[in-house]
Amino acid sequence: MGVLMTKSKECVPQEAYSGPDELAALRESCAARQVWILPAFETSKQVDLDEGVAIVSRAITGGRHRAAVHRMQDLTGIHPPPPYPVAFGELMFYRAQFAAAAPSARTGSKADLGPFISDGKLQPFAAVAYAKGHACTDFIHWYTIPDSSHGAYGVELSVNCEPWFIIDRRLCPPYDSRFRGYGWNKVQQVALVNASGFSFHVHPAAFLVHRPHPKSQAQGIYKDASSNAGGGVSPAKLFHRKVAQMRHLALRDMKRGTYVAVTDAESDRCKVQLSWWREGT
Repeated sequence: MGVLMTKSKECVPQEAYSGPDELAALRESCAARQVWILPAFETSKQVDLDEGVAIVSRAITGGRHRAAVHRMQDLTGIHPPPPYPVAFGELMFYRAQFAAAAPSARTGSKADLGPFISDGKLQPFAAVAYAKGHACTDFIHWYTIPDSSHGAYGVELSVNCEPWFIIDRRLCPPYDSRFRGYGWNKVQQVALVNASGFSFHVHPAAFLVHRPHPKSQAQGIYKDASSNAGGGVSPAKLFHRKVAQMRHLALRDMKRGTYVAVTDAESDRCKVQLSWWREGT
């Protein structure tokens, strides 16, 4: 679970982070319109794809990835899908579901991140590409606080910050479908959460590590379009103008309190049909 910025140190109950009541306490805080931001890390450019995947697996399991998963399998009879390594989200799912049955099957900690950060193989997410995107996390402060609830702190969202976070899905403002295919959709949704009266808090213990992957075909198409302007305005520049206009209007209306995100029929249909959503648990 979570992370974000400022320096107003707001503590939450100790039981929110330890023992069998952890999940219940987290749900209760989210129902009270608290958002728990997750500090995110990624491998640096000096690390190739294969080494990066191995580093992520070791960082999120403290070097005990296979042992942890096998321990869960032995005690629960439930097996995650191959191939190994499973993604962080999957491992966290198993941890949450089987903590009582498999107390020894643990995931990684801040201490497990340390060696990779010191060696320059792991770094805050987008620290080079766009540091503002996660600067509100205040990684240095997060890394020096205790893992207990006494280390939790509240933050204020900075402009264009787009952290990952835990939020009550029943209260969560939607993504705006008008941004699909243009980018900035994640920043829009985070800004809307901020404008909707939620308070942001940094979880003192949990974190995310981005698993490296090959670049998508879309990135290559975008790069080609950026370099082939043909003497006129490049498609990429026109694209960015469109996004900038949409961003301006969205932030203006959020400030006025008149912004309404446009949802698509597919998302609305999912909320009606998915049993786990309808149950509201």
